[in-house]
Amino acid sequence: MKKISLAIGLVAAFAAVQGVAAAAETNATDEAMVGPKAATCLKALQEGKVVLLCVQNSGSKNAEATLKTVAAFKDDQRISGFAESVVIDPADQAESGFLGKLREEMTDGGAGS
Repeated sequence: MKKISLAIGLVAAFAAVQGVAAAAETNATDEAMVGPKAATCLKALQEGKVVLLCVQNSGSKNAEATLKTVAAFKDDQRISGFAESVVIDPADQAESGFLGKLREEMTDGGAGS
């Protein structure tokens, strides 16, 4: 009887450790995932480009003017080779983690402070 209860105790302890490890792995994976707009920003930065990030609600009254300004920025031959512009809608759930991290950086005074 002792051998059976000991084996069950070990299996239960192992399962608990596996559950904790799986939860930690899921959280790390979720944090590592970024939306397509965030990926565009990060790729441009890795290429050494300057990123003009515009956070614009797609339903706002200035959305059309913002998109025209961003298009003009992209078309300017003086900067198009070393700059990238990205428009993110703050309501886009795929980008919420990225925008949250940016908000934290701005609130904390930036990474270099």
